[in-house]
Amino acid sequence: MPGTVTAIMQQPEADEESVGKQHEDVIRRLAKRMGFAVLKSREAIHINNEGLFRLFDQRYNRVVLGIDFEATMEEIEEYLGNLDSDC
Repeated sequence: MPGTVTAIMQQPEADEESVGKQHEDVIRRLAKRMGFAVLKSREAIHINNEGLFRLFDQRYNRVVLGIDFEATMEEIEEYLGNLDSDC
């Protein structure tokens, strides 16, 4: 039964990861509806790439948050929320 304990201990992490992915998907859809794209870095981490996210304004073809892929999903959500409340 040692495998059962390991499976039970790993289950909450999988659920937490799933919730995080769902939250990310919601933010991505919100951004798309508002004319933005949420980009995730796919390159190795280096001085101009911190491995997180970038918010790109597709209407004006410019980065508005996370120029070095340093923006978190929470920062992007806050930015989009501020824009939404201004309208």
